[in-house]
Amino acid sequence: MALQERRSLVLATMLVCITGSYYWAEHIAVNLAIAYWGATLGPGLASVAALILMTVIVLIFAEATPMQYALRNTRRVSVATSPVITAATIVLYPAVAILGLIVRGLMYLTGLGGHGMLPTVTEEQLKAMIEEGQSQGALARGTGRMLHGALDFGDQTAAQVMTPRPDMKGMEDTATIGEALLFAMESKHSRVPIYADDKDHITGILYVKDALPYVRLGELDKPVRIVARPPHFVPESLPADEVLRQMRLGRRSMSIVYDEYGGTAGLVTVEDLLEEIVGDIQDEYDVEQPAIVRTDTCLICDATIGLHELDNLVGEALPTEEYDSLAGVVLSLAGRIPREGESFNWGSLTLKVEKMDGRRISRVSITEREPEEGTNGNGSARP
Repeated sequence: MALQERRSLVLATMLVCITGSYYWAEHIAVNLAIAYWGATLGPGLASVAALILMTVIVLIFAEATPMQYALRNTRRVSVATSPVITAATIVLYPAVAILGLIVRGLMYLTGLGGHGMLPTVTEEQLKAMIEEGQSQGALARGTGRMLHGALDFGDQTAAQVMTPRPDMKGMEDTATIGEALLFAMESKHSRVPIYADDKDHITGILYVKDALPYVRLGELDKPVRIVARPPHFVPESLPADEVLRQMRLGRRSMSIVYDEYGGTAGLVTVEDLLEEIVGDIQDEYDVEQPAIVRTDTCLICDATIGLHELDNLVGEALPTEEYDSLAGVVLSLAGRIPREGESFNWGSLTLKVEKMDGRRISRVSITEREPEEGTNGNGSARP
């Protein structure tokens, strides 16, 4: 059986080997220290000195350095060490199996469930592995951004991914089906919230496809509320992954987000949720904006554009090694999520946030300016 097919056994064997080697290394070091330094320092101080020295050696030569080398040479290390690991799993199998049973039993007794001796990988460790994969070229930057988006997805809430109430487009439930279809065509939406009196009283969601049979029957003067589907409501504090789960189970494409007072805070669609992971999704009605638009006074750029694409346009070399994108520069200058309309000085340039998409910077304008001598106008070194 290949090592990949029995990862749990391999990891448990490695834990046993590491723990055992540390124990015997410290035991030997202490005995040697007492033998050579005991007469001078005394047994107690000699033992402490040996443990300190072994800790430093282990951290440098058994932890940090091998780990970094293995991350950079994954395939080479795997091929070279697989015979040794295979032999260890065979020799230590009885001990590993017994220890695994003890660990699972203790975890069941403590109510944590039994998952063997597999170590837990934290979210921070996963992100570090993704960054390492990108820096080594094993992962494309687009793939890395998507993986980061998937890891951060559960930290988002409905309020952070929704379309806010002022940007919602809806109709009163007194409108006719014909008026609602005309409104949907003009606003280029296939789903429209229906409300009574105001947007705090959402009574349904019109799916354009549900109204099409009435076109064929010539019954466009009937009230739109008769074809509207019941709305689905979620609190603005609900995690985004739970919102997606509820919408998937209910086969819904849109949910209404309500605030702590019960009023309508906005709406969220499946597209909004998926864009948090994969980035912007262009549908058939979206007008794709060019990445860079040159005006008489400035450049208006997509915030995800790489700095290397701007070098020739702004007339100076930009630090492409420090930042992946224009958005990264703005976030670094702001030190927080910026507001739409905010400007930041950067070298001989002024960066202005033209458009925000939730917490994501969408469009940034670049204007040339005359910086103060030796600075970029905000006290930091020129790029």
